[in-house]
Amino acid sequence: MHFKQPDLRLLEQTEEIELETIAAESSTARRSTLWVVVVGEDAFVRSVNGDQGHWYQEITRRRAGTLYTDELQIPIYADPISDEQLQQQVSEAYLRKYAQYPEDVLWMVVPTAAPTTLRLRPDRRESAAAERGA
Repeated sequence: MHFKQPDLRLLEQTEEIELETIAAESSTARRSTLWVVVVGEDAFVRSVNGDQGHWYQEITRRRAGTLYTDELQIPIYADPISDEQLQQQVSEAYLRKYAQYPEDVLWMVVPTAAPTTLRLRPDRRESAAAERGA
């Protein structure tokens, strides 16, 4: 499942998103501000803190969350990416998109961040239920 093209273009142009995850120990929802990149027809995020990032631990535990921008609220699934070639493409996308922050973007492409690459994909079941008012 891929994002609709208008949503994907919006993510490509959006500097920061918020990703809502659920803490397993408390079932409390919390949001984290993340950088998002688009490669091909997919959106990707990474943890600047590697696998120690709280949001990363929460999303990989449950695999589901909610993506927010000013214009969007989309329930999503997060799929870990282990393919090193795709991780490299995501690194290159980070370097291009966030070139205006040369020191900060380097934290997104270090060896500890690359393995935390996650592909975000919309959860169409949740979106359809929300549109029906369920």
